[in-house]
Amino acid sequence: MGFSEILLIMLIVFILFGPEDLPIIARRIGKILLEVRKVKNELTKELRKSMDVPVDSLYKTFEQTTSPFVGNQETHSSQRNEKPLKQVNETHEQSAQIKMDDQPG
Repeated sequence: MGFSEILLIMLIVFILFGPEDLPIIARRIGKILLEVRKVKNELTKELRKSMDVPVDSLYKTFEQTTSPFVGNQETHSSQRNEKPLKQVNETHEQSAQIKMDDQPG
């Protein structure tokens, strides 16, 4: 909100309620805004707290499941990758051989 908008709102409130009620209205609005901020901060804190618990438990579970592989990560990864690569190469060679056999010669 810009300064001109705030000034316009203050002028309308001044005209509607008069100069006697203006300080009372300002105090009430201030108290309401303070309460709204408190509720917003409490809700934000609770939401963050509730989100941290599942994330922490998931992280711990992930760490537990991957912990045996941490020491031998290189050997496990190379063993896991060799078999699929051999299978792909063999399949590729077989399909190439079949294609060559199918050609009229």
